[in-house]
Amino acid sequence: MSQVNQAVMLVLLSLLVSCPLAAAPQKDCYDTAKSQGELTECSKADFIKADAQMNQAYEQLRRRYASDQNEIKPITSAQSAWLSFRDAQVEASFPKSLVNQFGSVFDMCRYIELTRLTKQRIEDLRRMLDRQEGDVCLPLAPGDASR
Repeated sequence: MSQVNQAVMLVLLSLLVSCPLAAAPQKDCYDTAKSQGELTECSKADFIKADAQMNQAYEQLRRRYASDQNEIKPITSAQSAWLSFRDAQVEASFPKSLVNQFGSVFDMCRYIELTRLTKQRIEDLRRMLDRQEGDVCLPLAPGDASR
């Protein structure tokens, strides 16, 4: 086995062991999947769901600070930069140039990574939304001086 194939196998194994989606998959989709194509569809559905949740949290944050463009601009800028980061991170982890080395699991792996990163972003956005008085080390949303 070549070094590239060994590296790919290690990455896949580490994903399966460490990825929450692999550890606790949706019962209704992953348990009934009978092919790699169906598993890929399950991971795609997970990503679509996470992406919708992230967009909902982002829109809630935007609505909260919509009254002032000086406050909303950094939120919009950060989200745009984060989306670029997410896509670049997935490409760095699963470059399209290695699709043949990954084989039929390639798209599934990309969706799993997209979902993982998106869930992290949801938590970041919710932290900004859920700040409580006295939470001195949580990130401030623009214009929020309620420390």
